[in-house]
Formats: sequence, C-alpha cells, structure tokens
Amino acid sequence: MPSVHAPLVETRALARRYRSGDSWIDALRDLSLEVRAGESVAVVGPSGSGKSTLLGLIGALDRPTSGTVHLDGRDLSRLRSRDLAGVRQRTVGFVFQSFRLLPHLTALENVALPALLAGSLRGEALARADALLARVGLGGRRTHRPSHLSAGEQQRVATARALVNEPRLLLADEPTGNLDAESARTLLALFDELRGERQLTLMIATHDLEIARRSDRVVALRSGRLDTVSA
Repeated sequence: MPSVHAPLVETRALARRYRSGDSWIDALRDLSLEVRAGESVAVVGPSGSGKSTLLGLIGALDRPTSGTVHLDGRDLSRLRSRDLAGVRQRTVGFVFQSFRLLPHLTALENVALPALLAGSLRGEALARADALLARVGLGGRRTHRPSHLSAGEQQRVATARALVNEPRLLLADEPTGNLDAESARTLLALFDELRGERQLTLMIATHDLEIARRSDRVVALRSGRLDTVSA
C-alpha cells in the first residue's frame, strides 16, 4: 500500500530511445520528476522535446528503455500487459489533441466505451456517460456522432470519456491545439472545476501559455531532458 505522503507520479532516470532507420533517437534522457496528488502540472517545450513521450510513459501507453515510472505507488515496469491495461482503464484518463473519437459511435457511446471495457454493466456505463455529457454542457448532443460536432464539442466529449472511470490522473496532450480561443477557455475552466471537485491530478503537455499560467508548476523539457521546473 503506497504511503499517503508518496507522490502520485514519480519517474527516476527515465529514458526512451527509438530506432529511426539506421540511427537512434533519444526522446527522453535521464528524466526524474515527482507530481503530487491534486497538483496541476504544465509540461512545456519545443516540438520534439519529449512531452508526448513523457505522458505516454506515465500513462502506461509505452514502456521506457531504462529508468522507472511509479504511478500511485506501483512500479509500472513490473506490471504485465494485462495489469497495465487495468492502470490505463482505472487510474489514468487521456485527452488527446486529435480527440480520437470513434466516428461510428454517438457522443454517449464514445464516452461510455471505456467503462464498458473496464467491465461496467451497460446501463451503468451509459448512465455515467450521460451525466458527464450533461456536466460538460453536451446533454443535448448525446446522440450526435463526431462528424456532427464542432471541434470544441468533440474535445469536451473526449474529456468526458477520459473521466468516465473516475481516474486519479488526467493526462492531456495539447488539448487546446485544435480549438478556437473561446473553446479553449471553456475547456480550461472545466479542468479547473474538475480539479476542485475530484482532487484530480492534471498533467498537460502544451504550447499554450494560458495553460502554463493556470498550472501549479511548469516543467520545461528540452531535447528529451528536464530543463527547468518552476512554480
């Protein structure tokens, strides 16, 4: 059982190397970081600095080349693929810049899907999805498919989907990148409200200075390394 004082996220000497043709790319190098429960952290840096790679490793979407990721006291490198899937389903929620909604499903079905995959009964999953869509202001759009939703609406559906299993950690990769200014402000206000209501821990990879200003801490990466950390 993890200590109540332990960080929710802890990386130690984290590294991720990819092969590209005949050469190697060091996406992350020797990165150590702690994130406390309930904290909001903006991860900034130029394109190619390792922001998305870091979120993917913390969220158990990928495995490091070396180093460790501890999430809620568990060493992800020691977990089997089935257990990692459970971490992704129950502990972590993901919001992607490209939304990644399934085009043939309605907004309600898209939001309910992670709950169904985690073993919830259909009626329970749909009820939770319906409540979340209402919470993000899309109760009247539950039967619409993604092609009939604006970019801002699709991002709110994606956010509701990320929250349907009540994760402790929300990872958002450039969540405002495809949004207009008004939709971006609406989404950031929603993140703030959810943190207050649920003690949600939030990590956002971003180029958006407004997100950085609203965060508890800013973590800057450069060429795969930790550059600076500021409050």
